[in-house]
Amino acid sequence: MDRERHTRHIFCRDRFGIDIAFDFRYRSRSLDGDLMIPMLRFAKVLALGAWIGAIIYFAAVVTQGAFAVSPNRDQAGLLVGFTLGGLHLMGLIAALVFVLASLAIGKSLRTFIEPAVLLVILMAGVTIVSQGYVIPRMNLLRAQMGSVEATPASDPRRAQFDRLHTASVDIEGGILVAGLIALFLALREKPAQSGNEQSVSAKRAVSS
Repeated sequence: MDRERHTRHIFCRDRFGIDIAFDFRYRSRSLDGDLMIPMLRFAKVLALGAWIGAIIYFAAVVTQGAFAVSPNRDQAGLLVGFTLGGLHLMGLIAALVFVLASLAIGKSLRTFIEPAVLLVILMAGVTIVSQGYVIPRMNLLRAQMGSVEATPASDPRRAQFDRLHTASVDIEGGILVAGLIALFLALREKPAQSGNEQSVSAKRAVSS
């Protein structure tokens, strides 16, 4: 009799311990899911917002300040070009963070056809074109002319440089507009339901 009680007692303790462990693990996974989605959405908004803010700061402060304090326009142009390269690198990193966070939230390749993600990918593609073609071509023409400011506007190299400069400005403006639209769309996204919320919704649907 004592042996049977001892066995039942151990069995009850083991069973109770398993239930507690299982429930704890389940709640931990649910808590991780509840926290992960807001963190990923925050990372998306932070990355894209930082990129947009950097573009605005570059256009409103860096370029204006470079031409205001530099001894000549050639030096100002070099400073702006160097800063623009850093801006492009920052933008590509921000685009990567945005896309990866979107994939982690959506958990599907269909994420790539979401309007906000498409816009960010387009922004990154245009940034690569600007950094890989427009800026190197401008640097080459600047080196050939020696001084952009001293080269007459009738010179073919100066004319091509001016066209590329205009294209560079238009590209940054287009990236800014696309970024603002993408940020607006990202902020309008409805947060995904957590595991607990899905369970509650399912129970309500069954009970009704």
